[in-house]
Amino acid sequence: MHNFNIQIVSQMTGLSIPLIRTWEKRYQVVRPKRNSSGHRMYSDDEVRKLKILNDLCILGNNISSLAHKSVTELSELLKSLSDKDHSSKMVPKIEYTKEKLEYSLNSLMSALNSFRLDIISHEMYKLKISLPVRSFIFDIVSPLLGMIGQNVANGTLSISKEHALSSIIKFHLGDLLYRNYEERKNLEPHFIITTPEGELHEFGILLAAILCGIYNYQFIYLGPNMPVSGLLEAVKSINPKEIILGVTSTDNSANYAEKLLKGLTKNQKLILGGPGLIDVAKFQKKSNFLYLPTLIHLDHYLKNGRSH
Repeated sequence: MHNFNIQIVSQMTGLSIPLIRTWEKRYQVVRPKRNSSGHRMYSDDEVRKLKILNDLCILGNNISSLAHKSVTELSELLKSLSDKDHSSKMVPKIEYTKEKLEYSLNSLMSALNSFRLDIISHEMYKLKISLPVRSFIFDIVSPLLGMIGQNVANGTLSISKEHALSSIIKFHLGDLLYRNYEERKNLEPHFIITTPEGELHEFGILLAAILCGIYNYQFIYLGPNMPVSGLLEAVKSINPKEIILGVTSTDNSANYAEKLLKGLTKNQKLILGGPGLIDVAKFQKKSNFLYLPTLIHLDHYLKNGRSH
């Protein structure tokens, strides 16, 4: 059992600190204990409840109608709402060839150009339940994100369309992120996954976390934009074996990694990943540093059990 302060809980759940306090005071959704300094400390189950409540409120539910429900009830409600648009339609298992996968990607982009978000959501749902999770990541989501980035860069895709598709992708990735959580919840967290402060790009670490789940590793997903002091506090509290840090920019990443490494024990490893170009060579001599530039490299690392 781990305990987290309210700053870490805000990062993990996506809820603002004032909103967490309001839900606690007005609706008693959680009742955190306090440490010797009088600060709130939230348990794993309380963090999970807050995360699910946030997801349900995003889907249009009222917090007052949810506050009294248990984590199990909230989880079942979220699952039913995620599937309700398709509950009457049995989506058949489809054997996707390379050509069919390419057709699906082109169809998604075509629907996006027409702003047909309903078609995009249904197609993403169909692909998510028809494909193995690993294939969904590497054959659909990763290339789709690449296509979006390229089209935004060359001016053929508007920011509004990018945000619309990103929101749909995040919704489906969120479902995969906590899939089989119950099977892993009694495992000690092996990974903490986040990005440095100022690094707002989240898709890379979302996909990294899902890969960890595929290979049955327990992880704590902190989301993006994590101050190094907050990350070190989380590391001290959780005591993970490895930290996955996603980097897409170069600003201050090297200094951040250097400070982080100084705060780790010799038995804790920092895994740096992503397209951000920093001077990796300065860290290569450190035995508890590993550079995995792409998701494919991380997948190979996890698959071969090198982190066990």
